[in-house]
Amino acid sequence: MIAQNASQQMLAYRLSRRSMLVGLAGFSSLSALLAACGTGSGNPAAATTTPTLASASPTPSTLSPTSSPTPAQSPTSTPAQSPTTIPTSGPIGATLYEYHGHTLDTYAVAWSPDGTLIASGSFDKTVRVWSALTGETRLVYRGHTDQVNDISWSPDGKSIASSGDGTVQVWDATTGRLIFKNANSVYGNSWSPDSTRLAFGNGTSFQIWNVATGNQLASYGSVITCCPDWSPDGKFIAAYGTDDAKKVPTLQIWDVATQRMVFTSDLPNSRRSAVVWSPDSSRLAFAGTTGLVESWQMPAGQQPVTYPVQGLSALQKQWLCLDWSHDGRYLAAGGYNGPMQVWNAQTTAISYTSHGNVDVQALAWSPNRPVIASCEGSIVRLWQAP
Repeated sequence: MIAQNASQQMLAYRLSRRSMLVGLAGFSSLSALLAACGTGSGNPAAATTTPTLASASPTPSTLSPTSSPTPAQSPTSTPAQSPTTIPTSGPIGATLYEYHGHTLDTYAVAWSPDGTLIASGSFDKTVRVWSALTGETRLVYRGHTDQVNDISWSPDGKSIASSGDGTVQVWDATTGRLIFKNANSVYGNSWSPDSTRLAFGNGTSFQIWNVATGNQLASYGSVITCCPDWSPDGKFIAAYGTDDAKKVPTLQIWDVATQRMVFTSDLPNSRRSAVVWSPDSSRLAFAGTTGLVESWQMPAGQQPVTYPVQGLSALQKQWLCLDWSHDGRYLAAGGYNGPMQVWNAQTTAISYTSHGNVDVQALAWSPNRPVIASCEGSIVRLWQAP
């Protein structure tokens, strides 16, 4: 019960990889937000490439050399799950598999680019890499000192970036070897399509770094950014945060090549939001705790399309996470104590509404089939989408 209460206290401060959410009301800076979250501010020095995790065998019992088993981290405290054959499909909405490897609430989930593996992050301070085909845990990364609430898999499939404790850490997806680390109050991260650069927010800006060299390449200081999101074509970055001058939630789109802002929109009534690019980079979708689900043609923000949320209470439509299907035909959203919904992205018709109410902190669509992974408490559930 103590662990459950602790995770509930963190409810207002969670975000996931492609679902950029942040509790912005009442915070004048990201450092204040991090302090409220109980996360460390990190080392103000630039990146370090000193490994904190030894080259690890891909087994559930991998431990950092500097860490020792605790009740939250001990491999023996994780419920055992025998490998199985996970169904590749089923009726729409059907549960295909439940992963029980984490001991506390899960906040982030990401698929490998080939769709065979899943990485999930949790309040238990771990990232677990597991098979989307059998459920077998392949690797447990223990380099973080607090909850992990943002994960992104590099497009080439070789590396994983994870953050949530004031640091961003890039590590080998197979061995767990640390490749890059920045401890400057980092919150959120996003890869460039060529897997060489990483964008992340840190206090008064969002920045772009070369992962291999550890060099900072650019800094955008217009908003207090919790996390940026890179468009799949590599041309633009969407930054959601608080405008330092106006003190209101703001969405901005930046041209990566010119470092010029090409679109901005204030979102004064949305305390938390999820923002995600369509697979072809033509549209940007937004969902917020006000119940609004919308998409715009990018980069100019034209032709707004609003998606209906009929039949839901104000609480049920406080959206926290959002993702496009791999083919761009559908949008899925989840949030506080309500059902998940899936819309036809072209017609805006509701294609599916899940049964029952559940807190969904993050969700991610498979890159090659109609299956969604959703974080529901300490469980990551795979279910059949339209």
